[in-house]
Amino acid sequence: MSGHGELNRALKVHSELCRLIRPVTPESIRASRVKDNLTLQGLILAGLISFVLFVLPLATPNLPQFVQILGAAGLGSTFHALYTANKYLHRSTFNPKYNQKYIINFALGLFAGSILGMFGTDLLAKQQTSFFLTPSLLALVGGFSAEAVAQILQRIADTLVTMVKGSSRDKNQVKTDKAITRANGHLASKLHQALEGDEQQVRQNVEKLLKELLNQR
Repeated sequence: MSGHGELNRALKVHSELCRLIRPVTPESIRASRVKDNLTLQGLILAGLISFVLFVLPLATPNLPQFVQILGAAGLGSTFHALYTANKYLHRSTFNPKYNQKYIINFALGLFAGSILGMFGTDLLAKQQTSFFLTPSLLALVGGFSAEAVAQILQRIADTLVTMVKGSSRDKNQVKTDKAITRANGHLASKLHQALEGDEQQVRQNVEKLLKELLNQR
């Protein structure tokens, strides 16, 4: 019985400790150590590789510009991921179930930064800015905030859809206007013909024309 009582007391103490340190859990403590978290290790390695890609064109000018853009995008994406994770690591509350989210966000930042670095200078060419936005700087910003790039692309897509819809609507309006003009011209011709002849004949022609118009409705 004494052993059973000690077990209950130990479980009670354990429950009380868990309540006091909540939301910290044994899993979050383990995941908050970089040496035990493969995702964080991978992000740090990705950041180092991105840094090498970013500075490599400076030593080897023959490399294409996209190498530096890719490196800048990776730096921005890695910085954002590690900066976000650091808040939870500091409190030992890093939840390992979000590991996949960090990986996906890193990939999104890499793609977003590459897109903005390659095409951003063309998109922002007409914008008045107080500083010069180089492709590498745009890639860094795009990697840091994939959400901003997604909003830019969505706005462009909405604009294109509006232009296509507007063009189609204009074409339909032109067709409608032509049909109305043609119908009015036909009606005017018939009315002119109906007014020819004596009074009795004009009356009959007008009544016939009115009946035709009513039947068309």
